[in-house]
Amino acid sequence: MSQHFQGEDSRRWTRLSAGSTGILLTEAGERPLTMIDASRGGYKLRFAHDPAIVATLSPPPRDLLVLGADARQFPSSVLWVRDGMAGCRFMLHLSLDDIALLMTQTFRLQLLRPTK
Repeated sequence: MSQHFQGEDSRRWTRLSAGSTGILLTEAGERPLTMIDASRGGYKLRFAHDPAIVATLSPPPRDLLVLGADARQFPSSVLWVRDGMAGCRFMLHLSLDDIALLMTQTFRLQLLRPTK
């Protein structure tokens, strides 16, 4: 199922419903979450209320690395966090093949930390 918005708030790419499960690496350990939709430009996450998840994703912007099941890496950035959900955008637009893989396979998220 896809979601497409028309008018002034029109998105550049159609968001496709997903349901892939993933793990967010936090300082308190691994936390489960779900990618509920994705497009070539970004994705939306849903998670249980968990202070460790909120602390890892907040305050936006926070840079994340999405690690696909096939070990490919997709840099992204958290744009907003509220009510057990987070909206993120990919730093580079992904191909439809990449989106299909992320939407159907498990994934891992970790913070991108500045190198010193």
